[in-house]
Amino acid sequence: MILNIVITISDWIQIGIAIITLVSVIISLIIAILTLKQNTRMIENSTKPSVIIYKDILDINSPLEYLVIKNVGNSLAYITSIEFDKTKLHKISDGDIKEATKAFDFLNNSTLAPQQLYRIPINTKDLEFDTITFDIFYSDGVKKYKEQNTIYLKQDQKIPYIKQHQSNNELKVISNAIQELIKRIS
Repeated sequence: MILNIVITISDWIQIGIAIITLVSVIISLIIAILTLKQNTRMIENSTKPSVIIYKDILDINSPLEYLVIKNVGNSLAYITSIEFDKTKLHKISDGDIKEATKAFDFLNNSTLAPQQLYRIPINTKDLEFDTITFDIFYSDGVKKYKEQNTIYLKQDQKIPYIKQHQSNNELKVISNAIQELIKRIS
C-alpha cells in the first residue's frame, strides 16, 4: 500500500512556524544561560574577598613607611600563604629579617575580615632595587584565589609633604597628626 501524502501551503507554513519557534526557544535558552552565568560571576566578584598589599606612608612628624596587607573585598579571606623574595624584604626591613618575615609568617593560615588591614613598617631609603612582588594565596572557604602585587617602593620619594608648623614642638606634632587625619578622611 502506497501512501500518497500531499503537503499544502498551509502545512508548509505550519512547519515553518514550528521551526522558527524551535529556533527562538533555543536562542532564548542560550541567552538565559549566558545571562545567568554572567550574573553569577558578578555576584561572586561583588561578594568575594580581595586581599592586596600596597605601600603607604603616615606622615605625622617624619614620614613612616609601611607595607599594608588589606582585605578590600566584602567577605572573610582565609590567607593560605604569602610568598615573596625574602632577601628584598630583608633590605627594606632595616636588616631584621627575622622580625619582618615573622610578621608575614603570622599572616599565613590566618583570616582577614572585610576592610581589615595590617601594617608592617619598612624603610625604602638607599635601595638598590625598585620593586618587590608578593603572591597572596587565599580562599573564601569554597573557592581559592591568587593575587600578585608588585609594589614600586620609590613611588613617593620625590613627592613633597607641605605642612603648617607651629613654633612649639608639641603643637607641631599635634598639628601634623591632625593634618594627616584630615588627608586620610578626605
